[in-house]
Amino acid sequence: MTEPVWILWFVCFAEAVSISAQGDCPPDAASPFWNCSSKALPAIPLGARSNLLVLDLSFNRIERVRAADLKSAVNLRTLLLQCNQIQAIEGDAFHSLVRLEHLDLSMNDLAHLSASWFKTLASLKKLNIKGNRYAELGKRPCFPACQS
Repeated sequence: MTEPVWILWFVCFAEAVSISAQGDCPPDAASPFWNCSSKALPAIPLGARSNLLVLDLSFNRIERVRAADLKSAVNLRTLLLQCNQIQAIEGDAFHSLVRLEHLDLSMNDLAHLSASWFKTLASLKKLNIKGNRYAELGKRPCFPACQS
């Protein structure tokens, strides 16, 4: 009889840890780095600032990237969105990120790529899009801002 009690305790403890890790990821206004990795966030948190250089949103439950989510992060250099559940990215979601150099969209649920996502990313040096379930790669050219 102790085994079922032990299993029940473990399940309750694991759920409590999971719930405590959810939700909040307050920004530090003085820091150019914002680490919101592994917080079980269902969406990109509000509060991205213009002085932000690195935003780590990896290993969350984000399903969508909206245009308003990153609009203020105009100096962002690194955006890590790997290992979420992203299925949709609005066409102009990355338009304000003209200084972005590193974008990681790997290991999500993206079914297609859109040239509109990359339209203003002329500074992009590293892009990781592996591990998605692409059915189509979008219209050509998919990366219009990239130089040879």
